[in-house]
Amino acid sequence: IRVNCSETGDVQNDEVDASIWSDDITERVSKFGVSAFPAMQIAAYLGYKTLYLIGCDGGYKPVQDGVDLSHFDGAYRAFDAYPDYDYSRLNDALQIAHQIAQENCDRLGIEIINLSPNSKVKAHKFGNLEDVL
Repeated sequence: IRVNCSETGDVQNDEVDASIWSDDITERVSKFGVSAFPAMQIAAYLGYKTLYLIGCDGGYKPVQDGVDLSHFDGAYRAFDAYPDYDYSRLNDALQIAHQIAQENCDRLGIEIINLSPNSKVKAHKFGNLEDVL
């Protein structure tokens, strides 16, 4: 299967809507916003009825003293090539992506539970990891 991984919409112009979500990943997968967005589309397509998010803290920050504080590995260098990157735009896209995922999962009867303590992602219901384990 060849998947068309597309990114649609413009956060700065408020032109992003729920239609960027793909119910059929054999047709396309939207990578808009954050890596969790295509992962949720894939999980929904595979038939999962509950999606647990772990490590979806949100709130990207600029690299400080050569350390990426926004990812689990401080050596991750995703934004080194963009020293003037607009993190507020990225954070806006993150929130929109999660909201769109929530709207579509509601439509599909899929529950999303954010198990990330102190997460800035507010689109989903929060839960405790200990309760799931």
